[in-house]
Amino acid sequence: MKKYKKEIIIAVVVLVGIILLFFAYKVLRTRVRSPKIALISEEEKLSDNKVYTNYNDFSQDFDFRNIKERDFINNNYVVVKVEYDSCADHNIVPTDYKIEGNKLIFTFYYDQKCGVCAAKYLYYAIKIDKSIEHLDIELDPHARSQEICDPYIDYKPVIYIYPEEDTLVNVELGSPNNITVSYPIYNDGWKVLAKPNGSLYDLDTNKEYYALYWEGKNFINEVTDEGFVVSKVDTVKFLEEKLSILGLSERESNEFIIYWLDKLNNSDYNYIRFLNKEEIDNYMPLLVEPKPDNIIRINMVYKPLNERIKVKEQKLESLTRQGYTVVEWGGSKIS
Repeated sequence: MKKYKKEIIIAVVVLVGIILLFFAYKVLRTRVRSPKIALISEEEKLSDNKVYTNYNDFSQDFDFRNIKERDFINNNYVVVKVEYDSCADHNIVPTDYKIEGNKLIFTFYYDQKCGVCAAKYLYYAIKIDKSIEHLDIELDPHARSQEICDPYIDYKPVIYIYPEEDTLVNVELGSPNNITVSYPIYNDGWKVLAKPNGSLYDLDTNKEYYALYWEGKNFINEVTDEGFVVSKVDTVKFLEEKLSILGLSERESNEFIIYWLDKLNNSDYNYIRFLNKEEIDNYMPLLVEPKPDNIIRINMVYKPLNERIKVKEQKLESLTRQGYTVVEWGGSKIS
C-alpha cells in the first residue's frame, strides 16, 4: 500500500509540474504574440506610419506570425516607421510610447556615431484601442552616447536625381581631392540609371540606392553677421519652413530633419546659415550629364549657442522644382 501511495504522490507531482509548465508556456507565448512594442520588419515596407484595423491588410504588408487574426477582434495595431542611418545610428532600442489625443509619441534611444550610409528602416507594431483608426506619429529620439565628430568635415551631402523618364546619368564632383567618404564608392564619378521616382541603379555595383552620398573637408568654419538664431523648441518649425522655401520635397525635408535634429537639440540655441549655391559650387562643383533643368544645392552650417546673439536675418531665395531635377543637401558644425 505504501508503495502505491508513493507512486501516486510522484504521479501527482509530475502532473502538477506539467500543468505549471503548460501555463508558463501559455503566458510566455501570449507575451511573445502581443508584445508592447514588437519589431516586425527591417525591410522598407511603407512610405509612412499606418494604423491597421484588420488582419488581412496587415498580413499583406507584414509577414509577422506572432500577430494573429484574433488579435484584431478587440484591438487595432499602429505600425511606426523609424528611418535611421546604419553608419551613424546604432543600438536602437524603443523604450516607451504614449498617446495624447490623436498623437502617438514614440520614444527610443540609440548610440550616435559619425559617418553616413544609405537609409535603413525599422517597423514596430503597437496594439491600440479598436476605436482608433488614425494617429499622427511623433518620434522622440534620444542619443545615449555621441561620438565627437571632426568639425572640419562636411557631413552627409546626399544627391537625389529625378529625371522625367528613365535616364543614364553621369555625376562628377569637381574637387575629388576633398572627398573623404563616399557611398557607393566614387570612382571618377558615379554612373547610374535614374528613374523619375528617385531610384538610382548604380552601374558599377549593380545595386539600387535612393541617393548618392559623399563627405568632404569642411570649408566654412565661422559665424558671419547674417543667418538665423533658432531656439531648440522652434527648430522643427524653422527647418520645415526654410527647407520648403529652398525647394526640398516633404520626404527630403523629413530626411534632413531626422539627421540634423538631434545634433541641433544638444544646445538651447543655434546659429544657422544656409550657404548659397555659389559658395557650394566654388568648393565642390557638381557636374551632371545630361544637364538637369535645375539643380538645388543646400548646405547648412550651424554653431551651438548658450544664448541668443544678434545677426541680420538671411534672405532665402524661393526655388521652384520643374522638369528634370537634381537635389543635394548637407551640412557642418562650426567649431
